[in-house]
Amino acid sequence: MKTLKRLSKKAAEFCSLSGYDTDKIRELMKYESFSILKIETKKEIDDEGVDYSYPYKIFNPFNFDLK
Repeated sequence: MKTLKRLSKKAAEFCSLSGYDTDKIRELMKYESFSILKIETKKEIDDEGVDYSYPYKIFNPFNFDLK
């Protein structure tokens, strides 16, 4: 897994398709308690249960409002 430092075009598309506000996501990515993880290997994708087209997972332990 890799932590994204900036919101890429494909990650922004994943967020909008998931119903999240991309501006809020960009703002929250400045904090260390929030991140978007890019799942890289097929084994990790299967273990995490994410889509092969959009292999991203949001790490949000404090349940920030994303909508």
